[in-house]
Amino acid sequence: EDYNLLLNHIGGSRDVGIAELTEEELVSEVDKGCRQVLLKDDAPEPLVVGMKVWPTAIPQYELGHAEILEELEELEQTVDGLWICGNYRTGVAFPDCVTFGYEHAKVVLEYLKEEEGKEQSAVVAKDAIEEEKIEKVVEAEEAEKAEEEAKVEEGEKLVVAEDSDDVVDTDEKSPPSLIDDKGKTPVA
Repeated sequence: EDYNLLLNHIGGSRDVGIAELTEEELVSEVDKGCRQVLLKDDAPEPLVVGMKVWPTAIPQYELGHAEILEELEELEQTVDGLWICGNYRTGVAFPDCVTFGYEHAKVVLEYLKEEEGKEQSAVVAKDAIEEEKIEKVVEAEEAEKAEEEAKVEEGEKLVVAEDSDDVVDTDEKSPPSLIDDKGKTPVA
């Protein structure tokens, strides 16, 4: 005959008496529950493939659990990059855990992309600041060079006194008759 494979969970903190039943009684309870909501009345007797009894397998949400979840959410809001995940957040059933994990992975991925964007923006800003500093140095050097060229064009020159280390800065050109054969202007 053809069979369909059904995985069943029974018991929990609201039905602790289940833990005292024998394996045959557990099979009978599961079959009775399946016939009430899923199987036709003329379905064949169950064929048990395997059974595992876990007396404390599924976590129970105790009084105060909602307040703990609120504290976790507040903590996640105040600590950047912190996510607390697990079956105590959205339910103990495997599909609930997988769905929550998948959805939270999207949140984490989006956060990481934003952080990478911020990091890249910081590098770009730093590069712009460095570039601006370099431009200012180049502008200052060009201005200094232009100022020196302007002085030369106006005829300013430095004259070194023959008998001293003093430098004489003059705005006027010395007449040719006052310049000796070494190109120096005598100091009177």
